[in-house]
Amino acid sequence: QEVAAGSFLPSSIQAKLVQSIQDSLAHFLVPNAIFLAERLYALSKSDYNLNVLATCHYRHAKPQKAYTLLKPSLHTPENRYLFALCCYDLGKYQEAETALIHSSDDLFSPVVEDLIPNGAAGLLLLGKVYQRRSQKSRAVHALKRAIEINPFMFDAFTLLCQLGYDEDPSGFFKGECNQRTTSNDDEDLEFKKPVPRSINFGDASNSRTICSTPMLTPMMIEGVLHHVPSPAPNVTPFLSTLSRTSEYVITPNKSIMFTPIKPPEDFKEPSKQLTPLNNPQPAAPRATTRKTKRKVRAVLFPEETPTTGALPHIEKEKQSEFFQTPQKPNWTPMKTEETAEDTAFAIPSVLPRETAELTVVSESMLQEGAQQLLALLCTLGTAYQHICQYRCRQAIETFQTLPDSQYQTGWVLCNVGKAYLELAEYSAGHNIYEKVQSLEPHRTQGMELYSTILWYMRKQVNLSYLAHELVEFDRQAPESWCVVGNCFSLQNEHSTALKIFKRAIQLDASFTYAYTLSGHEYLAIDDLEKAAVCFRNAIQIDDRHYNAWYGLGMIYFRQEQLQLAEFHFKKAAMIHKSNSVLQYHIATVYFAQNRIEEALETTELAIKLCQTNNMAIFLRARCLYFLGDLEESLQVLLLLNERAPKQAKIYYAMGRIYKMLGQSDDAVKSLSIALDLDTQNSNIIKVALDRVDKPEDENANEDVFDLS
Repeated sequence: QEVAAGSFLPSSIQAKLVQSIQDSLAHFLVPNAIFLAERLYALSKSDYNLNVLATCHYRHAKPQKAYTLLKPSLHTPENRYLFALCCYDLGKYQEAETALIHSSDDLFSPVVEDLIPNGAAGLLLLGKVYQRRSQKSRAVHALKRAIEINPFMFDAFTLLCQLGYDEDPSGFFKGECNQRTTSNDDEDLEFKKPVPRSINFGDASNSRTICSTPMLTPMMIEGVLHHVPSPAPNVTPFLSTLSRTSEYVITPNKSIMFTPIKPPEDFKEPSKQLTPLNNPQPAAPRATTRKTKRKVRAVLFPEETPTTGALPHIEKEKQSEFFQTPQKPNWTPMKTEETAEDTAFAIPSVLPRETAELTVVSESMLQEGAQQLLALLCTLGTAYQHICQYRCRQAIETFQTLPDSQYQTGWVLCNVGKAYLELAEYSAGHNIYEKVQSLEPHRTQGMELYSTILWYMRKQVNLSYLAHELVEFDRQAPESWCVVGNCFSLQNEHSTALKIFKRAIQLDASFTYAYTLSGHEYLAIDDLEKAAVCFRNAIQIDDRHYNAWYGLGMIYFRQEQLQLAEFHFKKAAMIHKSNSVLQYHIATVYFAQNRIEEALETTELAIKLCQTNNMAIFLRARCLYFLGDLEESLQVLLLLNERAPKQAKIYYAMGRIYKMLGQSDDAVKSLSIALDLDTQNSNIIKVALDRVDKPEDENANEDVFDLS
């Protein structure tokens, strides 16, 4: 029984609406796209049209509207994915997980994994959801699967590193992309309409081939093609024949990961019923046969394919027969003798006319490019993993192996600057961030770390200028306000700095560094309770943020809760194993617990990690003194005095030890210098001077290194 054409084909107005919406989104005319999408949904309230409308709202930064629209209609994978995106933006992580998994079975079941919409992109989103829900093992599993499916999804790998993943990254970045595809035939040449970034024209049954961004995919057109819903595998991309204003491209079938949807056998060619734009009387398109494909392939891809992308062995007349540069934005594809439209190629109208060059990329070129890209990602991934594991020296060396074109970029240099910050090499870090400022003056990401370097270097003018520039450029970036807060903190205006950091948290409630900076400001004004709240909030967002563990350790140390202080300092040191300051604070806890030998061993480790850690050197001298090694303790103090010649504590301790060793003249000299340097503790120093010639009290050794 013959089915009426109207039951299969979209109405002209619906087809034109979809085309116009895509055009509006491509040109960032989002309000216009929303208006047209509302008209489309009013004509046919299908799942696809609803997805179109919700996508427009999401592109307009209105996730709440998209969430409200999609919640009653989660029947298609596309709607579930977009709904999960909205939930993630709105902080509704439980709903996001439910929408993505859509099953009561366990995530680690292969059946459930196949149900996750949009393949690698869906798994990446699921990993982010699990990270926010503090389900670390599940997040790692989802992210690893995302990279295994699509090794070019570097965002998933960076998130894995932030979660503490420390295995060889070369296992991910090797070979071709594992994203599975379904081929419709065994031909090497397919004619496809190019799609916006991350659009897949693959078999709808293979959900992993769909990529990340919510777009208007032909896979979702069931509500337009059919007046009643139909299974996804039977959906046919009518836009490939209707949308004549869009560009076309010819690519080898195996050179990219997208494959066209094979239309149902009973589907009637839309172009036979609807008139394409700007072509009132088109010739009836012929079906593409194997013979036709072979002929076209023989011309476009001869056996001796050069690596330059040019078309060899083809005369200019024949080249123009296959390819012709459009003269108007709304271009009608040219026809060849072999096929009416399959070999059509148009330059995208959004490109400048002078850059509209035709290039044919062979399969071998794409494979070579994939290998080169994977090698680059492997190097970047290795360096970034070193950064996340705080192997800072190795990270710097790995970044320096990059070609100069990649090294001289904001992302790479910011990570190099972060490495120098963690190594406490502030001058080198300052130089790196100055390069970032010259290369990308618009960059806000990472500038909060640059402001911390300026804070340590006490460069108030530079910090004020940076704060002014960033706020002037982007007032909605939390990094900008962290820089401003550090500027006020350097001026000891702690209450103002706290207000600024709260502004950064309002802009991004998941910005961990703003909580940590707030905690340190509360520490500066001795509000330990509020400081603890800030540090705990930072840990709740990122349990590998060692600065917050350190802050809690400082709070408990001030409260003389030494066991809790030791626990939190060690927790921070487990994350950042090469941090000398953390080892020093662990040693101070040991010393306060009268575990002198453990304190001495830990201070030696701290000095080994950083030769210029004067606090650790002073504590080592103190430990040696309490262990009875006065000569060695004095030698350590003399070495430290050369590095810091204006510290009253050092001269006071030297004077007391000189007295114990019977060197009264040296004792008087050292104590006199200490008295000149520290007038606040003059009474304690004067008492020590008066008793230089008197016998030492039994408990005098308790006061040797303590002027308070």
